Amino acid sequence: MGMNTLQAIELELPVGSGVRPPPELGCVVVLPNREISEVDLKTIPGAYGPAEVDQVEQFTELDLSPEQYIAYATVVVQLLQGRPNKEVDPSR
Repeated sequence: MGMNTLQAIELELPVGSGVRPPPELGCVVVLPNREISEVDLKTIPGAYGPAEVDQVEQFTELDLSPEQYIAYATVVVQLLQGRPNKEVDPSR
């Protein structure tokens, strides 16, 4: 039995960033190729019967406003630099 892994990092906008994602937006991730996408995980019956389940992921290119894209890209840069996702102080 093979094992698949999902290689993506979930992105969350910090509280206080002043940017709100669209309400219909699901789980936003950054992929190894540095693309920011929405991921939809679906379960399907496994090959060995109904008791076993497989997972299929579907990535969708996002249609974000420039402000939303910059906010998510900032989170990506912070993650790549090893900095935690902290609340944004709007006075700075």
